[in-house]
Amino acid sequence: MLDQAALAAALTRAGRTSTVAEPAAAAPAETSPYAPPRAVELLGVLLDAPPVAREVWPDLLERWLDTAGDRGVLVPPPMLPAVIAAGGRSPRLQPALRRSWGRRGDWLAEVTESAGKRPAHLDAESLTRDWTDLAPSVAVDALVELRSRDPAGARTIALAQWSGLPAALKERVVTGFQVGLSLADEAFLEDALDQRSVRVRDAARTVLRHLPGSAFGRRMADRLRPLVTVQRGRVLRSHVTITLLAPTALDDAAHRDGLPGTGSATDRSASLQAIVASAPLHTWTDLSGLTADQVVAGLRDDTAAITALIRAATQQSDGRWAHALLAVRDHRSLVPVLPPAERERHLLRLLPVCNDVAFQELLAVAGHPWSVAVAHTILARVTRPAAPKDTASTLSRRVAHLPMTYATAFPAESVPAISEVLARAELPTSGVAVPDHLRRVLATAINFHALDQSIQEAFS
Repeated sequence: MLDQAALAAALTRAGRTSTVAEPAAAAPAETSPYAPPRAVELLGVLLDAPPVAREVWPDLLERWLDTAGDRGVLVPPPMLPAVIAAGGRSPRLQPALRRSWGRRGDWLAEVTESAGKRPAHLDAESLTRDWTDLAPSVAVDALVELRSRDPAGARTIALAQWSGLPAALKERVVTGFQVGLSLADEAFLEDALDQRSVRVRDAARTVLRHLPGSAFGRRMADRLRPLVTVQRGRVLRSHVTITLLAPTALDDAAHRDGLPGTGSATDRSASLQAIVASAPLHTWTDLSGLTADQVVAGLRDDTAAITALIRAATQQSDGRWAHALLAVRDHRSLVPVLPPAERERHLLRLLPVCNDVAFQELLAVAGHPWSVAVAHTILARVTRPAAPKDTASTLSRRVAHLPMTYATAFPAESVPAISEVLARAELPTSGVAVPDHLRRVLATAINFHALDQSIQEAFS
């Protein structure tokens, strides 16, 4: 009785009301084997005393979980609570975790369910059933995750729950429609253009710009055509000049489509740029009879038009137009749109010569992991020899910063080159510039691949 009174007092002080709960059903037996002892030992090290930087730890744990899933083996039950907790802290681990936690992992996730902590991986039927039991933000996270697996089911749920969502969550739902986007989503997105929230309307316009064949794109194309004048040279017919005029009048739907209007010169200029950025790129070739390269050459002196076309090529993921635009403007946002081989050529050309701000932007679009050629180019860039006049503070500013998160982007084939650079940096006459932070990043890259190799060997 005293034990029960003490428990009740503790619950009261903690702000909880004591209740009577039904005992949980026993966990089901596993039908798959557990991971080998050596792999389990490594998992324990990763969970209890990670031997790598905290920014890299999720990558290594994900490698362990993915390897277990590939080999058809499971996380041992005593480690499930810690691994599931890690998945709650790093949502990116959840797909790999679900592959390797087994039937007992399903059971434990169910009996310990709490809003925001259980990994969201529900099908359309389950999410519809559980929607009201989940915190709104968790339900929307599950909806966005479902979108990647079942776009139609996610759309049905979004339509059913739309009116009850606050504006911030509506924006997240609309943004999530970029995954699995099709014309079947158009009606939903068009309705979102009538929402009171500016952010929801802007999100809907952004997604519609990615949707080929949309009515939104056709409206923008209709507004663009009368604003374009194409003039061919009298002597050299291949010489083309393209002139763009700002709109002086717009239709009734222009404000709904996000155009500022024509009330002032600033509004007219902004409306023109929005039209160019939003109209399907084939509109230019259709109305002019020119190729993408010829259109860009005809507009190369119109900075505002080229900037808007860069936005259009990026949003519409058009590699042909990205190639044409890169001939007149080295804009980093175009690089990811290019086909892989051409993208790598541009990276290898730009990485050694760009400034530090552009270098950071290129790192973000270089893929993960980097190819061997890109990795060696980056390594050479960040460890290039110091100039004789460089002081320690100047060197720290001059050498491009490489965040710790990129340690895992180096492929395993780069480890010998990294080791050589670090060894040369120890020689006072080598001239190799490796500041302390960069030294830690490169050492972490070596350590990551060594541990990854240990994981692979432990499962073999």
